[in-house]
Amino acid sequence: MLALTGPGGSEKTRLGQRVAEAAANTFADGVYFVGLESITDPTFVVPTTARVLGIPEASSNESPQDCSVST
Repeated sequence: MLALTGPGGSEKTRLGQRVAEAAANTFADGVYFVGLESITDPTFVVPTTARVLGIPEASSNESPQDCSVST
């Protein structure tokens, strides 16, 4: 996981995309970009990330970390 932080307009997204492109062949399952710029409530970080990664929605008694992804 790579997280870039900084003020708006400092090219974080562009840098992240370039790093992802350069590293794509290194990871068998590829790389994913999860844009969190519109997230204002930290409780939405995990569900948003899970959605992008294709992790199924958790039932009410389990967290996304407990779900397995079939490939």
